Amino acid sequence: METLRTVGWLVCGIYATIPAFWLIIHPFANFWRKRFRAPLKLLGVVWMLLWAVAWLLSSPLRNEAIPLPWWLGFGVVPLWATSLFIYFGGQRHFSLNQVIGRTELESDRHEQVLVTTGLHARMRHPLYLGHLCTMLGWLTLARSQAVLALLLWAVATGTVMIRFEDAELEQRFGETYREYRHRVPAVIPKLI
Repeated sequence: METLRTVGWLVCGIYATIPAFWLIIHPFANFWRKRFRAPLKLLGVVWMLLWAVAWLLSSPLRNEAIPLPWWLGFGVVPLWATSLFIYFGGQRHFSLNQVIGRTELESDRHEQVLVTTGLHARMRHPLYLGHLCTMLGWLTLARSQAVLALLLWAVATGTVMIRFEDAELEQRFGETYREYRHRVPAVIPKLI
């Protein structure tokens, strides 16, 4: 169980920093575009520093268990299946350049396309749901206080980040994005 807690803590330390990473990008996209030709190299290093901070702050809780029933660990299967479906199912409509932020940060070299098909027809930010399901899966499997703390941090920063991302997308795509945002929910998928 200690190994599961350690692996869950390490993995969730990375996932928990994704919203904070994007909070560095979305409100300041113009800054990054104007100051750096290839900002992702610098931002990649910044993201790794965020991992270290997440691990450092959550390490005291790493081996602290949450008393959950053993059978809750089976929840990992549907949660990770959902994550895999989102990650691999979204590839047809959402390019790697869009996932890693090249379209935001290197807009002069990458086509600006608002994706509203596939999973994006049901929710505006499917990758964040995938990340949430991955972390929830680790929580059910590892039952670790550190994973719970990282999950709560990801949800808090993710909630703020989605607002900044929506504002940045509205600035780039205007009325088209406003209409899309009005029609499609952020993270919880529209079923019909």
